[in-house]
Amino acid sequence: MRNGWRPCPLSEAIDITIGRQRSPKHQTGEHVVPYLRAANVKDARLLLNDVLTMNFTPIEQETFALRNGDVLVTEGCGSIGELGASAMWRADLPGTVCFQNTLLRLRARPGVTIPGFVEQWSRWAHRAGVWATIASGTNIFHIGLNRAKRAEIDLPPIAEQRRIVDLLVAVDDALAATRKTGTAAQAALMSHLNQRLVNWQGTSDTATLGELVEMGSGPSWKSADESPTPVADSVRVIGITNTPASGELDMTNEVYVAGLSGRARLLDPHSLILIRTNGNRERIGNVYKVTPDAVGAAYSAFQIGLFPHEPGDSPFVYWFLKAPSVQRSMTDAASGTTGLGNIAIRWLRDLDVPWPQPDERDSFVATAESIANVEREASRQMDAMTRLRSALLSDLLSGAHEIPESYDALLESAS
Repeated sequence: MRNGWRPCPLSEAIDITIGRQRSPKHQTGEHVVPYLRAANVKDARLLLNDVLTMNFTPIEQETFALRNGDVLVTEGCGSIGELGASAMWRADLPGTVCFQNTLLRLRARPGVTIPGFVEQWSRWAHRAGVWATIASGTNIFHIGLNRAKRAEIDLPPIAEQRRIVDLLVAVDDALAATRKTGTAAQAALMSHLNQRLVNWQGTSDTATLGELVEMGSGPSWKSADESPTPVADSVRVIGITNTPASGELDMTNEVYVAGLSGRARLLDPHSLILIRTNGNRERIGNVYKVTPDAVGAAYSAFQIGLFPHEPGDSPFVYWFLKAPSVQRSMTDAASGTTGLGNIAIRWLRDLDVPWPQPDERDSFVATAESIANVEREASRQMDAMTRLRSALLSDLLSGAHEIPESYDALLESAS
């Protein structure tokens, strides 16, 4: 064990309490206050748009009221993967707020632990499977108060706890700044696309989408027809799982289907894919560039392939279809009132597309690509920093590395 670290039961390091049970008799009374439940707690964040109320007497409030710095952990959950998700309470709502017995409250013990360390340890315990290991149940899993108290923790000295928290908070700050950049870039991109379309209304020529591209939906097949490896007379196919809501094709999981020859048009480097059918109306009309690893693949009946007559027109058509106003028009035009919605190919062929001069089209595309590159780079950096944070958290709390005391002097010199 490293210098000053010691193993101990969690209850020795952290005060642990389970919330008050919900009951009809507590629904009304003279001391009704908001309370949090498992639905309000996700990994590292609180969802406070749906907070319920319940009566807690003044004596009960002494036990169940939250304090700034308390950490809430989901005690019971139907998903073993989500069990133990945690978030810190930072007095996010005014007044007294309590908590239900679907949550455990972890509170730092003065002189033993600090709130920030309790928060970071709880996040690590969730991701490392500490709670899942001790949970009981089949359909609904429970950590249990007593089992939580008996869970073991490798407890570092207070000074080391502060170093761990400072380092991880620095990473979180960098993540937040990068996320802000990505969000701003996305907003700027959507504004650019919409504004250019507005500016072109009545001032530029137009063409119908059908005049610019050939289009058609793909063949249908059953999941039983799919093979993870090539077989005789098979082609690689793109299904709905390859067109996620992120807006970029994901070819991680490739499958092959035999017997599509003659019925399937294969994608080329300039073609686009459009979502034709989906249960979520907002997804209908979502458009994707064909990435190099998707060239030569077939696409499904749930999708529409767009093949520009002039390959150089593909980027303009893509960004036109990507504009929020155009996406909304496709959502509104989808047929069906329940279940799957569907966009009609005839409607798409008749869709008016502004067709300004070539230099204006090139400028529209260049600006969109430039802003999109900023957004993509921010997303890439966020993914890298998220992986770094996860590895760092695991290393610092599982004993793989220790922060040297010289780190304290570095912080003092920087402040």
